[in-house]
Amino acid sequence: MGRAIERADFEAVWERTASTAVEDFNRNGEVSPKLFMLTLGDEPGEVRSFGVLDPALIHAFFKRETDHGKDAMAALLRLLLTPDSPMRKAMRKHGASPPDVLVQVNEAWVNNRQGKTKEQVEAEYEKYGSVEAMPDRTECVWIGLHTHGYSTMGICPILDNPRRAEIGKLAPPDGTFTGRFSMTSET
Repeated sequence: MGRAIERADFEAVWERTASTAVEDFNRNGEVSPKLFMLTLGDEPGEVRSFGVLDPALIHAFFKRETDHGKDAMAALLRLLLTPDSPMRKAMRKHGASPPDVLVQVNEAWVNNRQGKTKEQVEAEYEKYGSVEAMPDRTECVWIGLHTHGYSTMGICPILDNPRRAEIGKLAPPDGTFTGRFSMTSET
């Protein structure tokens, strides 16, 4: 791709992915972890090609009892997005277009950190041990959108009675996240 990635690209990818993920959850009662690779077209919001990494591989990353699987997934994201990485070079050598955007879909627990200091967030983790144990958490279908040097996300909340997911919102243009899956922290 010979152009900069724009907000319209993220919005178009979000709309397509969020609706499909919510339909999947509402049909099956769960969402298996997925990783999509997209090559963007010449116009903002245009997707030229769409690929799915082997779902069994992605599922295996998240089924391990330790964080090693998630660490391996994070390393894969970086290899797929870092310019001139061995993986991107190999893709080009064999006639494949490296992805411009990676889309990561999985179920997750999230909590809102807005308005909280770093110390407050750390104290919550110390007290509860995990987001899942926090009282103000939200269960969701989590969708991460990654490019080299930037990640954003959106959540589709999972509701009870009846158990279902609803299409949520993509984070605002200045919204990002931190952690092992974030490409933003790499810059």
